[in-house]
Amino acid sequence: MKKRYFASALIVAIIINITFLGLIGYAWYHASHQAAAKSQPQKIISPAPMATNIVSSVGQPMIEAPSDAVVNKTFHGQVHIEKTFVGPGHLNGLVLALKKAPTEKFIAYYDPTQKLLYLGQVVNAKGQNTTLKAVQTYLSDPEKPIIIKAFSQIPAVITGAKQPKHTITIVIDPNSSYFRTLYQNFLLDTQQAGLQIRWILVNYLKPMGPNLAGWILSGNQPGQRLIQVASAPSSQWTNFMMPALSQKVINTLRDHWNLMQAYHLVPGPVTLFNTNNRHYVIKGLVGPESFDQILPQIILHSN
Repeated sequence: MKKRYFASALIVAIIINITFLGLIGYAWYHASHQAAAKSQPQKIISPAPMATNIVSSVGQPMIEAPSDAVVNKTFHGQVHIEKTFVGPGHLNGLVLALKKAPTEKFIAYYDPTQKLLYLGQVVNAKGQNTTLKAVQTYLSDPEKPIIIKAFSQIPAVITGAKQPKHTITIVIDPNSSYFRTLYQNFLLDTQQAGLQIRWILVNYLKPMGPNLAGWILSGNQPGQRLIQVASAPSSQWTNFMMPALSQKVINTLRDHWNLMQAYHLVPGPVTLFNTNNRHYVIKGLVGPESFDQILPQIILHSN
């Protein structure tokens, strides 16, 4: 009986020991596994990227203006924001003026996403120079009214509507490669929109070709001669020559040239007009698209 009791107790003791050792082993394994996990570098889970302002503003340019701090940091406190306007894409346009010389102004663009300011020429998706347009729209030049008045008071070669709704003045040498292009750009408007063009002719390119300005001004109908030159290929321009110019024509060309120099308009061409009480003096080629945006608002300036 005692032997049976002793055997049963021994079996129970063995089972208890095995269980105890098992618990100790499990505890040791769990503790060591946690320590090993802590020693491994933690994996960083990046949050899903947020939609940028550029994406969310497609087709709806933002109107957020930069803070004075951004402008001051970029220009070292030398300028202030005079006006803001909607720029191309997601950019915002700024008219900035020098604090020490408020009449000295320039155009810049602000990217509200990157908090950056940009200078220089900006061209939109249509290839239009938006900076040039902004300069003509927002920057005032005290000389512009004076220039337009000066050129509107001198005789000009007239094409287009005889009783115009709108009038512009173009100062150009007919030898210029822009001459035919400008004539064609305005041709449809002169036929349909009641537009009259006043051509102020100069001959600063005369050494490069015949004196087309002199030939046009020497005719009894200079408007018809101007159309002949504009319609003919440059290979035929040698047909438009005068053996000698009258002193009157020479004096006229000299006066035109001196006027261009007086207002620093060389080299041409230069297009002058008024619209919405704003004066435009545009150097270079005026394309049909940019002009069509302005034409409906052009007002007849005094002759």
